[in-house]
Amino acid sequence: MDGLKTSYSKSKDLALKSLPVTNRKVLSASSRSKIQPINRTKSKSERKSAQLAKTKINATEENGDENEIKFINIESSVRREVSSASRSTKLIKADEILERCQETDYRNVYNIDLRGSGLLEVPNLEKFSKVRVIDLSSNYIQVISRLECCGELRELKLYDNKLTAIEKLDALSDLSNLQLQHNKISSIDRGLVSCRKLLSLRLDCNNLLRLESRELAAMSKLTTLDLSNNKLDNINAVNTLPNLEDLFACNNRLRTIELSRCKKLKELDVSGNRLTDLNCLCANAASLTTVNLSRNAINKLELATPLHNLEELYISHNTIKRLSHVPTKLPVIQVLDLSDNHIRNDKELLTLQHCDFLRELDLTNNPFELDDLGQISTNPAEIVPSLQILDGMVIKKLTTASKIPLMRPMSASHVISSRQVQSHLDSLDAEMKTLQTNMEEMFRKFRTDIDQLPSRSSSRAKDSERPPTRGSRRSRISEAKAFAIHRYAGT
Repeated sequence: MDGLKTSYSKSKDLALKSLPVTNRKVLSASSRSKIQPINRTKSKSERKSAQLAKTKINATEENGDENEIKFINIESSVRREVSSASRSTKLIKADEILERCQETDYRNVYNIDLRGSGLLEVPNLEKFSKVRVIDLSSNYIQVISRLECCGELRELKLYDNKLTAIEKLDALSDLSNLQLQHNKISSIDRGLVSCRKLLSLRLDCNNLLRLESRELAAMSKLTTLDLSNNKLDNINAVNTLPNLEDLFACNNRLRTIELSRCKKLKELDVSGNRLTDLNCLCANAASLTTVNLSRNAINKLELATPLHNLEELYISHNTIKRLSHVPTKLPVIQVLDLSDNHIRNDKELLTLQHCDFLRELDLTNNPFELDDLGQISTNPAEIVPSLQILDGMVIKKLTTASKIPLMRPMSASHVISSRQVQSHLDSLDAEMKTLQTNMEEMFRKFRTDIDQLPSRSSSRAKDSERPPTRGSRRSRISEAKAFAIHRYAGT
């Protein structure tokens, strides 16, 4: 008998699991013939919502052998976000853009800011022929379009959208700053062929799988390129950019890099890749000043040729054991991050006493051999006279000649160069001046309108013969004047 009950229970469970989530019923041992659907979906949209919904199961036991199972559809947060986003999307007309810019003439609009406006597509900007900066970031745009009329555009922000391709930018020959990060772009293709004046390009956080020379060859003036957080295993196409100064390619799949033609390269971030040595830097020794090689597979600090201009090297989270090559290969090093490596012998630190310019050193999370007191026998602060910051702590007063900031970012991919800061400050200054001019004009118009208003006392005198009340400010002033004339007229 027990075997029959067990077999029946298993059959009931299998039959229950075979039912779709949206049509499961309440089943019990006493009333299994009575089937009542819960949350039955009726429309197509409701059926789709039910497929994405989570299912909450409440199982209770009653009377020992009776089980009731209820399946309650709960709309997921993702579904709510998508539905709310679709409801908030809208089309913006040219008149509304003009009103947002607080202008009356389309030709006076130079900056259009439509970020986070719930746009599904680029609005019609045909009337804004003089616009220089367009911000369409944080929307739901899937295709680049309607920018053919913006021939004088200098800066275009389309980051955090739904773009899958770079296209229809042929008319933007004067474009100098293009931001396409946080999209779903898989290749550049011929989308940037006409952007010959481009100086800064951000393509980080996309789905780039390859990078070809023909895709970048036209942008010979490019100085800043960000390819971080993609799926690239080769970036040798960057050699077609002779004026490149800042390259960010962290968190990709690079095993080697070859940038011998980038003679002006100053800052390089290839952290979070699969590099095994430093010889990839030797070809750029003449110009490199800052390099980030953290989170790779580097086990030696060996270089074929010295890096005479390298001032900052971030090489944490690798497998480095020896430091003997640091003084000879990095003669002017100022910042050295060796945290989270495999340095055991503290005698390796003695080689750093020849680094005359070393200001900041990080050795945290290395498996040093400790003495009886739980300390390393070699103190870097004593053997390196120029050292000012050790493991993130200030051990000596910073000299005025030092250019090293106290707080330093862990990854060069987040570093903002002084040129970018100055450019941003200049743009903010220009915006403040424009805002000040607009505010002065608005106050001037407001003052003119106020001056043209008729006097309240005169209108009251014409409409009524009742004298003004003593509570009126104008009446009190008039009475004071009349009293002064009457009292002091003869003196």
